[in-house]
Formats: sequence, structure tokens, C-alpha cells
Amino acid sequence: RGEHFRHARNVQGKPASVSSSSLSYYHAHNQPTLPINLIYPSPAPATSSSWVPGPSTPRSWRSDVKSDVGITNTGAAWRKRALSPLFYTGVIPSSSLSESARSRSIYPDPSPIPQLTLLCLQLIRSACSGADLAEVVPYIPLHLRRVLLRYTAIHAPLSQTELDALCQGTTHVGTELIVVGPHNSVRGSSFRKNDHTAHVHHDDPSDPSESWDAVQTQDSESLALRYLAILSSPLSAATMLTFPPTITHLALINIPHRISLQRLPTICPLLVFLDLSYNAWLYALQAVGTETPMLEELEWGKWRRLEVVGLRECPVTPKVLLELNRGRWEDVRVIR
Repeated sequence: RGEHFRHARNVQGKPASVSSSSLSYYHAHNQPTLPINLIYPSPAPATSSSWVPGPSTPRSWRSDVKSDVGITNTGAAWRKRALSPLFYTGVIPSSSLSESARSRSIYPDPSPIPQLTLLCLQLIRSACSGADLAEVVPYIPLHLRRVLLRYTAIHAPLSQTELDALCQGTTHVGTELIVVGPHNSVRGSSFRKNDHTAHVHHDDPSDPSESWDAVQTQDSESLALRYLAILSSPLSAATMLTFPPTITHLALINIPHRISLQRLPTICPLLVFLDLSYNAWLYALQAVGTETPMLEELEWGKWRRLEVVGLRECPVTPKVLLELNRGRWEDVRVIR
């Protein structure tokens, strides 16, 4: 058979050897249905940047691949992540008033498309600052001022003058106060001034609202400060002592210097939400010569209403969890 095959090939004037294309035709059923590079993809070769004549590309034009790996504590992305437990967990409870519910539906809003109200507030913030903002704020409703406070805390932190203008002569914006540093700090004198003003107001007999038959339109307790957040701002011990006891939601995030947490259960006994995240000084020991972390020495049992605790990037030991849930019917939710 071989001799006959070679003789037939010689008569046809073709070489005796069979080409690979002929073999592929006869054995097409053994070939894969897809190209080999799709079945067994080879790793993409590393592309080297080609040389371009002229000066090097400016650093601001270069794309940094690792820009999302480490987020600094000065950008809007970090502030949004730091305040998200307070916004989504603590600020607006389930049994909130309709005004607070409207504030949360505007910002923070999980929808990717911002509402027209938020776009208008962004325009006001970009066009007005300082004294100009103080002239516009009286025409903004209270629940929208609360939205503006939350938005600026993340995207455009307010200065002390702008924050005072947004508060409209009080210490908070609709029971909320968010102070973002490092160029702004909470002042203890404002809390003492507010308490003194309220005391003088109640002692004034000439005020018609203090009459025994006057109709009380608003509850004074509902207008007290309840939600306080201090982010990347220094906090002194004297200022912390002036915190009103009506605070139920407190966030002390990335405080640069150490504070005395042992006094906090006495100052704010009604806490439901507490966030102590990103405080590097919590890794320090309670006293020199001891091996007890600060969180283990904190009297968690005094907060009988505590429900949520934020301890991101904090030393959470088994003893801390044990003391946190000691004597409670339901365990406290810990955000780590």
C-alpha cells in the first residue's frame, strides 16, 4: 500500500510527504471546536511604557493603580465610611418623626441619582460661604438644614463661622451636631452659654410663654442635642464635661489626642449608640506599669440603653465583649 501511494503521488506530480493541512483535513474530528488561545489562555505580557521624547509626565496626570488600597483619613471617601454607622444605624431611629424621615430620604440616600433638593443644597453650599451662608440659612427649613449639615460633613466640612450660622444661635441643627476637623473643633463654652440662656429664659416672669395657661407648641426636651459626632478634631476634657446629658448617639472618631473615657458613662448616661472607631490611642494602656487596655477598664454596665458600639480598628478583646454584654438581655451590636 505504501508503494502504491507513493507511485500515485509521483504520477500526480506531488511530493510523497503529506502536508500538515492535509492531515488536519483527515483528522478534523480530533481538533477542538474553539481556538487554542481561548481554551488555554496565556498570561498577558507585561506592557512596558514606551519612551516618549520630552519631559516626564507630571505626577498629577499619572494614574495610580494603588490609589484605592489605602484611603487617608482626610478625604471624603474616608469620612463617608467613618460616619456611615451613625447615618445608617444611629441618627434616624425607626420610630422617628416625619421631619427626620424626610431628612434621611434626601441624604444619605442609597439611590445613585441624587434628588433635586440635594442638588439645590449643593448649589447653595458652592455659591455661599461664611457671611453669605449666614444670610441664606434663615430661609432654609430645619429638616433641609439637617441634610446640609450631613452633606457638608462628608464632602465640604464647614468652618466654625459657617457651622454657627447653620445652627442659628443654638448648639445644634435639629438635635444634631457634626464637627469635622482638623480646622474646626467643638467648644464647651457654647454648651454652657446655651444652658445659661435657657435658665434665664425660664426665670423671666414677663415672658408670656411662661404663663400657666400658655399653650406649649414644642417640647423643650425634644429640641435638646441628641446626636453629636466629632471627627478628626481635638477634644479637651473641659469640653467633654460640658456635654449635655440628653445625648443618645455619640461618635468620637479619629480623635488626635487621648481623652478620659472613664467619665463618659457619667456625662452621657443615656447613650444608645457609641462609636469610638479609628482612635489610635485606644491601644495605649490605662496607666503606666499596667497591662490593661482602656476599653477593658471602661464601665460598660452603666449604659443600660446601649445597643450599638463602633470599634473599627480598635483592640476588641474577649474581656471587652464580656464586660460589654454583662447583665444584658440582648447583646450589644459591635461594628468592627
